[in-house]
Amino acid sequence: MVKSLGVCSSFRAIQDRVRKIDSRVRVTDLESLEAAIQQKRDWLTKQRAVVSEQVRKEAADLMQESLRASLAVQQDQPPRLEAAKAKAVVAAVQAADLRGRKARFPMKVINFIRAFLRSRSGKRGVLLVEAETRSLERTASKHREMALRLQADPVMEAERRLKGHADVIRDLEALSASPEARGAAGELAVAAELRGLSNDFWVFHDVRLRAETFLRFDGKPVQSAQVDHLVIGPTGVFLIETKSWSRKSASGGQYFDPYEQVGRAGLLCHCLLKDGGLPNRVRTVIVSHQRIRGSRVQSYTEHMAPDRLAGYLRTRQAALSPSEVERVAAFIKERFGAS
Repeated sequence: MVKSLGVCSSFRAIQDRVRKIDSRVRVTDLESLEAAIQQKRDWLTKQRAVVSEQVRKEAADLMQESLRASLAVQQDQPPRLEAAKAKAVVAAVQAADLRGRKARFPMKVINFIRAFLRSRSGKRGVLLVEAETRSLERTASKHREMALRLQADPVMEAERRLKGHADVIRDLEALSASPEARGAAGELAVAAELRGLSNDFWVFHDVRLRAETFLRFDGKPVQSAQVDHLVIGPTGVFLIETKSWSRKSASGGQYFDPYEQVGRAGLLCHCLLKDGGLPNRVRTVIVSHQRIRGSRVQSYTEHMAPDRLAGYLRTRQAALSPSEVERVAAFIKERFGAS
């Protein structure tokens, strides 16, 4: 089996996006993402029925609480209020008696304080019962309004409560259908094709090359580049760029020039290997199902569909000895590796 290092950059980006949407979801490939979405859809369908029934029960409980509060206001609170008022009258009489007693000045002051406290205690008892009555009235009204709202449309209320879960599904579905997912699918398809190579090949995914100084490609400065796949084997060193555009984008040329992109990476790789005293013949390949508009810098780059790639890599003329393959692979692994 081919020796492989790294993870396809587009799929890693998909994994990062999935974790941001729902940290509990773990995806190992695009099929597992679809499976997770379907699992969440099934769960949400069941939960709608469960939560709708919970809402109906909650509405019935709230209506019962409203009735109990209303009954307390009508039956329990009036006698309590009358009793509190009677105590307040007694307290007022006692306070008046204390204030009217003849005594020396210190005792008179004490009696006035006692009278004030007795009178205040009676009034506070009435105020407390009145406050409890108002609270019960508010509770009865609030619970009745909530019960009526829930009874009016329990399904809508269930949807509101499950909105966060529905939003997660919507975001995952949007991600699954996004250009990023299409790019990841293309890279994963190429990675799967490369796994069919023999064990005398090395495959690096998502390699980021960087030179010590600026170089020039097609008159433009270049010091770093990222390449989707780097393959090292008996037939040479290959830089592979995967493109998975929509048919509209591919036909309209609405993208960065992939020939320039892989050409810059090829120049960097060639110079880095040369500086390292290693075989430095580098071939560049673009893999895409769609036809790509031509470029003035495409002359040294092959373009093919994914299913032709492994055969192309295996059938090139022998270019590296087994020891050279290992030396180049060790250089790439040590200096740049795969992210």
